[in-house]
Amino acid sequence: LPYDALVLCTGSYPFVPPLQNLSLDVAGAFVYRTIDDLEGMIAFARQSKRAAVIGGGLLGLEAAKAVHDLNQESHVLEMAPYLMPTQLDQGGGRALQAKIEDMGIEVHTGSRLKSLVVGGGRVRGVEMTDSAHEEPYILEIDMLVVSAGIRPRDELARDCGLAIGPRGGVVVNSRMESSDPKIFALGEVASYEGMCYGLIAPGWEQASVLAKNFEDATWGLQKKGRPTGQEPPLYEGSDLSTKLKLLGVDVASFGSSTDFWFKRQFDEAKGKELGYNNTIQVDPFSGLYRKLVFGPDQRLLGGLLVGNAEDYFSLLNLSKQDSLGNKAPGDLFVGGNAAESTE
Repeated sequence: LPYDALVLCTGSYPFVPPLQNLSLDVAGAFVYRTIDDLEGMIAFARQSKRAAVIGGGLLGLEAAKAVHDLNQESHVLEMAPYLMPTQLDQGGGRALQAKIEDMGIEVHTGSRLKSLVVGGGRVRGVEMTDSAHEEPYILEIDMLVVSAGIRPRDELARDCGLAIGPRGGVVVNSRMESSDPKIFALGEVASYEGMCYGLIAPGWEQASVLAKNFEDATWGLQKKGRPTGQEPPLYEGSDLSTKLKLLGVDVASFGSSTDFWFKRQFDEAKGKELGYNNTIQVDPFSGLYRKLVFGPDQRLLGGLLVGNAEDYFSLLNLSKQDSLGNKAPGDLFVGGNAAESTE
């Protein structure tokens, strides 16, 4: 089939870790991806009492909420030392863990999974170690849900000889163009500056850029009335700031740029190297954890909010400004003046 332009929107598939005996053919083993997966979990929960979720990131905690709502004794298995290691630091991750464990969900950080225990073609348990157990033990479960991230569906692109990113995905430029000038990619299969976004909003932004570039005169479809010399937009990456309610807990992570996460500007060691300063507010009784990061000029670079994110949008807007205006860092504590005008 001949074409003038081809757009790859093949999406992604769930990553399943190479765990001994793990197969989706085993009764009680699921991935958390589609409506069919969820319906399968709901049906199986009628004969199940204990469930574990592999993955303590955003989607993993959503999956934990799902099995908890199915009246399962619920466990979260996370390899990192704390939950949501991509979006949070250790303090934030542990504050979130405490809130979740208060709900009756057991969190196992530092998990190292040895094998899936299978009996009679069914899930019986997971052999593992974790931060509380140096020696291998068997966590007895009836259901295992894998929610350990995604991988781009780039098989077709590989077969075509297109350039592939370091973590997979079709390498694209700021016009969503691949290494073949007639082939483009959008969404979870597109790798922009080494990053495949697993969120819907970046996909919309990429699609908007590509559509407007397709209208450009290069394609002979220049929009009538466009001022002469006006260039089509370029994609420059997407804001990873997010505010969620995970298992009933407010969690937010925001930054002035993607450097906040990619360069982990919120880490203590990294921040000290760059001359950054933090304000940290902790309330162990309510589960509040609030860390704001400031540059050497006291500009707000980003923040991590657990337990209370009511002023998220005000803080996000402030992080996009060149200064704090008439504020001081201390004004941004909960109970301060963060919600006031930044003019």
